[in-house]
Amino acid sequence: MIFKNTRIYIVALIVLIFWSCTDSETQSPFQADYLSKSINLNEDCQRKIIDFLAPMELENDTVKITDIYQLVISPDTTIYKEGEFDKVIFLGLIFNNDSSNKEIIACYPELGMIYFTELVNKQSTVLIANNSSFWNNFKKIENIDCLITPDSLHYAKIEEKSIGYWQIAGQSSINGHWMPDTISQFAFVDKDLNNEWQLSGDLEIKKLKIVDSENNTLVADTLDFERRGVLLLNKKKEFMIVCIAPKAIYLYDFDNGVTHHLRRTK
Repeated sequence: MIFKNTRIYIVALIVLIFWSCTDSETQSPFQADYLSKSINLNEDCQRKIIDFLAPMELENDTVKITDIYQLVISPDTTIYKEGEFDKVIFLGLIFNNDSSNKEIIACYPELGMIYFTELVNKQSTVLIANNSSFWNNFKKIENIDCLITPDSLHYAKIEEKSIGYWQIAGQSSINGHWMPDTISQFAFVDKDLNNEWQLSGDLEIKKLKIVDSENNTLVADTLDFERRGVLLLNKKKEFMIVCIAPKAIYLYDFDNGVTHHLRRTK
């Protein structure tokens, strides 16, 4: 009887140890609705990626990358198109072993660009913050076999002199019909802007026209993109472009400290 009980205890202990090890291996600081999978990369792989990211100067004498995860993202289809991230490598960076001090970057190997991301709503939807991008030579990670990538993926080669930040929002045009919402349910303080917009503008020529749902022109202005944002010169309003996606634009309102969400209606 003693032997039988001892055997039961040993089996239970083995199961407990196995369960504890398995649980610790699957834990990740990146856990949210936007995430399908989180893969902790091995030390050799991490060293190569840290070397690849070195031109971004993410580290200094006191701040160090201690862990890197490859993340599989489920895109919010109210913002992005289905399958839009199929050829994007998402990396979750942990600094100084502090899980609260983390950063997600979106790497576009075929374009040679890296974007930071932002989480802006209660569902922790991941946004590509394309108010600026970092151009890098992706050929340096082409042969890192620990990354999960599509076989058809091509890697851009960027010359040394071209490596660095590009300070402008992603797409060249913001034409369309948009309905302003805001994060945390705060309305635009300027009530004239708190209705459906018909945006007509091209970021390259720095022009913007906002027409309301009754076809009244609210703003016809030139824009200043020099500070990664939108400056409505006549209305003295300044916004930072956080994200321009196929179905959404996110603008940060400097005056009121809120992020405005423009939702495409047509």
